[in-house]
Amino acid sequence: IYIIVFGVGYIIIMFSLGIIPLLYGSHVSVVKNVPFVLMFALSIFYLFGSVQSSKKMRKTLMRASLDSFHNDCRSQLLCIYTLSNTGISVESRTQSSILHWDEVYHLTECPSCFTIEKSPSRKYIIPRRCFANDQQLRDFRSIVSSNLPASKWSLTGIPLGISKPDRKSADSIDDAVPLPDLKDCIYSFTFEISEKEAAALHFALYRSDSIFKKSMVYLALIFPPLIWLFADSPLSLAVILAAEIVIILQVFFLFKKVTRKASLADKTFWLEETASFFPDRIVIETRSEHIEYFWNTLSSVKITRAGLLVFLYAGCAMLFPASAINRMPNKQAFLAFVKSRELAARKNDPQNLMRQR
Repeated sequence: IYIIVFGVGYIIIMFSLGIIPLLYGSHVSVVKNVPFVLMFALSIFYLFGSVQSSKKMRKTLMRASLDSFHNDCRSQLLCIYTLSNTGISVESRTQSSILHWDEVYHLTECPSCFTIEKSPSRKYIIPRRCFANDQQLRDFRSIVSSNLPASKWSLTGIPLGISKPDRKSADSIDDAVPLPDLKDCIYSFTFEISEKEAAALHFALYRSDSIFKKSMVYLALIFPPLIWLFADSPLSLAVILAAEIVIILQVFFLFKKVTRKASLADKTFWLEETASFFPDRIVIETRSEHIEYFWNTLSSVKITRAGLLVFLYAGCAMLFPASAINRMPNKQAFLAFVKSRELAARKNDPQNLMRQR
């Protein structure tokens, strides 16, 4: 919506101040009208592309989801889900956790799968085909509806259809990665993320996104011509710049509102965590979760003022607040250690270490 409003407003401004004087023989300098014409054409193209992109949003989201799946090694491991009166336990080669019923944000039944959301942006997916028969599927729905309030689930009662459960193999949970020896732990710290730190870390994460970078490039290209074109009319320049700044701030506050809502909805986000750093992996532990991330399955590492971002893949990262890192007596050595790790981006086979294990 903001892109469309901005695009329409920008086209009107360019047409009024640049194209009309050029068409009707105004005394406005032709040299100054040429950039107006070019920027007008660019605005038309940009707005048309934005409208077209909304029509292709479903396809784009599906492609992004597939990219995330292929880049996240954990999502390709066999997972075992166990439902009980306590919650939903999840176990794989590198993860052992339980999502208590009061920590479930929403559970949705789709034609091909069930999604179990910890927040609007964090979820587990259970393929429908993994149920052995219709009775097991009905039992699953019964347990969910008995332990979650009706406002937290959307069950449609779609018949099972094809049943094709995954089977355990040599690479499944029975061949779990051995727990690391605690003596091999090089660095470790315990932390809790406050609401202020969460906002700063999410904004740091957003700044690393390609959409944010492209937006900054676009603004960098737009502002200098505007200043040059309206140098003789400070009032017009001030109005246009003020309008653009308002739109930028609106987008920023919208992003802040969305990330804050996602963080507050995730009741596991605010728990005390212990992060242990080993030569080959990072181990995260909370009161109900044990997850291991191997260095050579991680995408990249970014050190920001808000804290440390360790990316599983583009747009998804482990967040470590600056306050926890600053308390470390050997902070610089720790950061040097993190930057020295062999990451997936530097290797041809991101699952090499898992196969070796």
